[in-house]
Amino acid sequence: MRITFSIQGGEQLAANLATLGLRVQKTVVRQAIRAAQKPMQTAARSAARGLGSEHDSDGVDMSELLAKNIVIAAAKKQRPGTYSLHVQMRRDVPEFVHKSKAGRETYIPAAIEYGHMAGNTYVSAIPFLRRAAEATVDERIRVLTDKMRAGILREVIKGRLGAGGT
Repeated sequence: MRITFSIQGGEQLAANLATLGLRVQKTVVRQAIRAAQKPMQTAARSAARGLGSEHDSDGVDMSELLAKNIVIAAAKKQRPGTYSLHVQMRRDVPEFVHKSKAGRETYIPAAIEYGHMAGNTYVSAIPFLRRAAEATVDERIRVLTDKMRAGILREVIKGRLGAGGT
């Protein structure tokens, strides 16, 4: 799901950001983006904990394991000059991979998020990440703009102006 939005005063915000050095700009933007993803991470963790014990396997509390492994991480590939962070599942958790008797592997978080077949029965999707993303859009946009504004103001007060950047 891709979220697009516009910020009133965005041109002024960009102009203010441009007065800061390049390194300082990156710091302000990265801090704001990370802070803006926190509400979704919190909502996704809460939704994962609410899945209940029916998703437990082999004595593992799957809902708690899911919640603990929802992280904010940088995208693997980014274009030069861009920066993005995603709320996603940690990928290196061995308990997330289920091997069937036939040797087929299933990634459990994806099976829960998108639905899956259990034998001849379809198990409906429980989109805990998608719902968290949709439910927190407005809050994430607000946090992003507030943190950008505060970061620019903080750096201007510190006197970190100029093209070179410190």
